[in-house]
Formats: sequence, structure tokens, C-alpha cells
Amino acid sequence: MSIQIGKLLPDGSVRHIKALHETLSKDLVRKLRVFYPNDRRVDALLSLGDIQKLGPSPYGKWTGTGDAVHCFSKIRDGRETPRQSASRIADNADIFGRMEDTCLLFDNGRWHLMDKGEHCEPPLFVEDTPSHDSMKPITVYVNNHVRLEKINTPQHWQGLEELAERESRILYVYRGCRLVRIVRSSNLKKKLYAAQ
Repeated sequence: MSIQIGKLLPDGSVRHIKALHETLSKDLVRKLRVFYPNDRRVDALLSLGDIQKLGPSPYGKWTGTGDAVHCFSKIRDGRETPRQSASRIADNADIFGRMEDTCLLFDNGRWHLMDKGEHCEPPLFVEDTPSHDSMKPITVYVNNHVRLEKINTPQHWQGLEELAERESRILYVYRGCRLVRIVRSSNLKKKLYAAQ
């Protein structure tokens, strides 16, 4: 089973890819809403071509089994030819919506579930959006030689952002076993965008 992930283009066509090992779940919907909220991030995801699994970050190579951060791109990480797995264009949203049982479309800053060609909102789950008041159900990790290492959690989200800035690190914020947010220092963001 696979899911089609697409973006509506200004001319009415849809650029899309397949997520080959994904099913419609609250984890998938949360990842799209939290980590792919704008055109730039969605374009980066679609540029990967078909993916095995959707990760929170379209940037950087998949590091192997257990990588909870990066997408596994069939072209970049699986070494398939672009002709086999590159993103494709559907003439319109109606055609796109009929390609699979589950099609998710990014249109005008929002994600939509396509049901028989009709737009509808994907289900919203309470845990999709992290609480800004309480950090108690949150665990914070840093990357330490390709392993995630747990660190002390600040009391508030602002403290988390200040910690990332102060230590010039990338922080991975989990609620239970789900990655809910990545916090980067502004210095690392500048380096990442300059490298692209």
C-alpha cells in the first residue's frame, strides 16, 4: 500500500510522489502538518522523488535503519534512476485524487485529504500540536555521533530555543516515541540554507 503526496501548482496541475510504505495515520498527518507547513519544505520533499518512509526532514541523507529524522528517498538513498522514481505531474487535482485510495494534497498552505477527487481536511488529532505551556510530556535529544542522546528538558518552549541558540545545536523534541519538533540555532539554519 502507498500514499500519494502532492502539491497543487498555480496552473492547476499537481506535482506528486509516492510514499511507498506509509498508511494514513495520525503520525503521518502530524509529520505533514508540523514539518511540511510551507511551500519551501513541500518542494524539498517532492524533489526527493518517491520515498519509502516520510521523515521530519527532507534535507540530508538517510543514515540507516533507525534513522527517525530523514526521509528515505529511492533516488538519493536507494540509488534508483530518476526515471523510475522522480516526482510526476498530474493534469489536475481530480486526476491526482483518483490515483490511490489515500492522496494528500498541499494547497494554499494547508494539507487536504483527497476523497474521490474532493478536498477534505485530514483528521486533526489533539497531540499534533505540542503544548506551549507544559514541557512535562516532552523529551529532548541531541545528535551525538549518529545516536540520539537525552538531555535535560527546559521548563518552557522558549527555554528550548534559547538552549539551541546558546549551544549552537540541533535539538530533537519527542513526545513519547514521536518526534514533534526540531529546534535549530539560527547559526545552523544559515549554514544549512547556504549549502543548498
